[in-house]
Amino acid sequence: MPEAEAGSGGRERRSGAEVGAKVGAKVGAKAFARTTRAPNLGASRGSREIGVNRSHSRGHDTVGAYLGGMRLPTLRAMAASALVPFAAQHACAAPPADFIAEPVASGWSEVVGTAFMPDGKALVWERGGRIWIVDAAGVKLPTPLLDIRDEVGAWRDYGLLGVVLHPEFATNGWYYCLYVVDRHHLDFAGTAQYDAGANTFFAATIARITRFTARAETGFTETDPTSRTVILGADAASGIPILHQSHGIGSMALGTDGTLLLATGDSASYLQVDVGGQVADGYIDDALGRGILRAKENVGAWRSQLVDCLCGKVLRLDPATGDGVAGNPFFDASAPRAARSRVWAMGLRNPYRMSVVEGTGSHAPGDADPGTLHIGDVGWNSFEDIQTVDGPARNCGWPAFEGLAARTNYLAAAPVNFDSPTGLASPAFRRFNELVFEASLDATGALPIDASRFLQAESANANGAPVATSAGGFHGTGFRDFTANSGEWIDFTFTVASPGPHRLVVRHANGGTAARPLRVRVDGAVATGAIDFPPTGAWTEWRLVEIPLTLAAGTRTVRLETTGASGPNVDAAALLAEGAPIPLIPGAGAWNAHHRPILDWGRSGAVTRTPSFAAGAATTTQVGAAGGAAGAPFDGSCSIGGPLVHAHDWPAPWGDALFFGDYGGGWIRAATLSATGEVTGVALFETAAPLLTSLAFNHHDSTLWMTRWPSTVVRYRHAPEAGLPPVAVLEATPAYGPSPLATTLSAAGSFDPEGAKLEYHWDPGDGTPPFHGPAVIEHVYKAPRGVPTRFDATVTVHDPAGNGRSATVVVSVNNTPPSVAITSLYDGQLYPMTGDTVFPLRANIVDLESAAGGLACAWTTTLHHNTHTHSEPPDAACETETVISALGCDGETYFFEVHLSVTDAGGLRAEDRVYLYPDCEGRLACPADLDHDGAVDAADLAVLLSAWGMPGPTDLDRSGATDAGDLATVLSAWGACGRP
Repeated sequence: MPEAEAGSGGRERRSGAEVGAKVGAKVGAKAFARTTRAPNLGASRGSREIGVNRSHSRGHDTVGAYLGGMRLPTLRAMAASALVPFAAQHACAAPPADFIAEPVASGWSEVVGTAFMPDGKALVWERGGRIWIVDAAGVKLPTPLLDIRDEVGAWRDYGLLGVVLHPEFATNGWYYCLYVVDRHHLDFAGTAQYDAGANTFFAATIARITRFTARAETGFTETDPTSRTVILGADAASGIPILHQSHGIGSMALGTDGTLLLATGDSASYLQVDVGGQVADGYIDDALGRGILRAKENVGAWRSQLVDCLCGKVLRLDPATGDGVAGNPFFDASAPRAARSRVWAMGLRNPYRMSVVEGTGSHAPGDADPGTLHIGDVGWNSFEDIQTVDGPARNCGWPAFEGLAARTNYLAAAPVNFDSPTGLASPAFRRFNELVFEASLDATGALPIDASRFLQAESANANGAPVATSAGGFHGTGFRDFTANSGEWIDFTFTVASPGPHRLVVRHANGGTAARPLRVRVDGAVATGAIDFPPTGAWTEWRLVEIPLTLAAGTRTVRLETTGASGPNVDAAALLAEGAPIPLIPGAGAWNAHHRPILDWGRSGAVTRTPSFAAGAATTTQVGAAGGAAGAPFDGSCSIGGPLVHAHDWPAPWGDALFFGDYGGGWIRAATLSATGEVTGVALFETAAPLLTSLAFNHHDSTLWMTRWPSTVVRYRHAPEAGLPPVAVLEATPAYGPSPLATTLSAAGSFDPEGAKLEYHWDPGDGTPPFHGPAVIEHVYKAPRGVPTRFDATVTVHDPAGNGRSATVVVSVNNTPPSVAITSLYDGQLYPMTGDTVFPLRANIVDLESAAGGLACAWTTTLHHNTHTHSEPPDAACETETVISALGCDGETYFFEVHLSVTDAGGLRAEDRVYLYPDCEGRLACPADLDHDGAVDAADLAVLLSAWGMPGPTDLDRSGATDAGDLATVLSAWGACGRP
């Protein structure tokens, strides 16, 4: 999921007694220094890897810098440039002509989504666990509809990520929340050990769906506190496993048939090819021990392909019970709460945001047609995509496929699927890569072949033909690649029970333009001349060739050899009696084939593709190319699925178009679709949408709502008569000083995008009646002598069409800003790569007018990963700690930013920040080697003495200054200094 974080709401976070000395279970709002996407928005990876989660996500390799080999000035320059996305959050929206972008309320804390009530009011929810109501005028009601921050685990790409209303909400008031459960709450809720102020993060837990009831007598603006009903995930064994730091859950939607649909991620690592077992920054062993994860689910990202598992799926539930629904493709009436009974679609990595197309599907649940779903699935290293799920048992392909491309590293490392026995002594179970294959228009290419009944070419005796794993869709772990014109052969040994005619069935791929021949020998004698293996359209397209042979009973060696020209790739072979059917996987069908996305786009470079076929084989067509969808190619790093907007709401080209966005790319686009759902064109709608976390359409007023991390909600309205709204800017000079304070308030930086003349409406904020005036005014602020007093001055600017925007500035009388300097960390400090590390957070804070208790602190730790960021919830304690994950040193760019802001009672703020980098050169193994020459000697002593009394890298004991304690450390380490 795209990265999201939750505010503490000013509550003190206390550590639970159950948390031991391990930092893997960091407690409370102090546990905020670890991030994904997500999302693996992964963003992750993940989110992208959003909340994106998100996500979630790995592989944003656009910076391409390896931190271990970079000098500190270079890293500092990168850190400075990484601040651009934060400034971009305040950029002016730039929708097309005839559209206006209206900010909705303010004061949002880690906002991640919106939904709409039957009367048109909006629900806006924050990752931390609060849901707010916004009325039709865009005013946020003062009290949240729900606050479950004590239960929600809001860390990395997790938190409250989905909210949906029951189809009969106007009658029953039911609404549903999808969220990750704080492990402390999961372990101790309802017991004497439970502490509502404690959170246990970075540990195995679950996600759940809980139903609440809004009270009709309050106009559905308050929630009945006794109505909480868990319909999925009542305990550790029945929830959605959360096993890593991203792509665990995504969003929910309401099917046309009234069923509840939710999207889940694979809960696998975004740092490596995860095929099971304990992984970096994962919680597999913990989850197995707690019953959160079953042994057969310990297959990493391949959980997405395990039917009887909640991960990596679209689930379809009865909204009253949480049971699976009859008509689901794997429904078991004897076990309606089993994972397989709940599965509707599969093969997803991080489906952070999805929507149901209005007007599709059936209103009768028995028809098993909840409507067409569009899903933004956050990718890993290469591609983002939009998936369309238009029926049951659709297999979106992950991890065999990422977007429209095969993931050969996952295919080659596929583990066994313990839910798919072969019926043989060996192999006893099929591997996951035998159960998913690329879509094909060729009859033999689309067969779910039972590989356990075939001999695998990579296991056969051979000469010359190398084993390769470079193409997707093969059975076993590889294939034989005939690369020479002669002298290459493969031997298969078969037992022939009865003499007579047989068929040798060979699975091959030929991506060339002409047939490639092989000759067949049986026990050394030539049995056939050259047999043509025709082109298959691609080297990833596998098809069958049947060769008739007449064989004697007994053990026969069948050889395939080159005949003077390079041969095809050969995957497997089977010997069948005449008339015997080709062995297929029992029960296999459409769900085994890759249901390809309608669109994908690259992470590095403008590569944007739609699916197509050539010679029956799956291929792609570039957007903007001849024969492709109209539009210009683009890139991004975290897919955000959005709604389909109908023509009766918005005009062409935005009507009847599917909207989607990208958290990392910072844009919103719209795709026009054919009658059969193919993308025919892509148009850019918005260029100023950084850190996008959701898109939703409100049919009551025909507005598109966007949420942006962490505090922005915007709705787009088609208003051709209104034009673009103005931009309001306000500055105060001076902004603070003794009373009486004569201040110049300037709105001269305000402007109208269309160049119209603006009107200015002033409210100085000190009780003076509001008035119209020029762009710059002088105002005198007065307050009792010696009493720091805050005034909020506001200007509202209007254009001739009546569009208005406001800006506010703080004027603080009898006050000066605080000063702050982080002392427990220094800029450029390294963090260990041996595991999670707890760093203290302390600072020297001085304010001349406010006592310590009158200052508001906010520590925020942000992970910078290539070109995107993942931030954690702010910690309001002025002295606290943070956990830094061992991320980095893998060829991508990682560093952490620790930021402290301190605000006094008069509204004046000071801040400081430091950057921490991974210890890729092993320097922390010998910290006293201050000049990094491999020894602690006189040169290091000189470095230390030159920094005496100062903080920084020479402050080895982290006392806040270089002193005698650090001198003792250097002297005690004198001599050779080993490095790992």
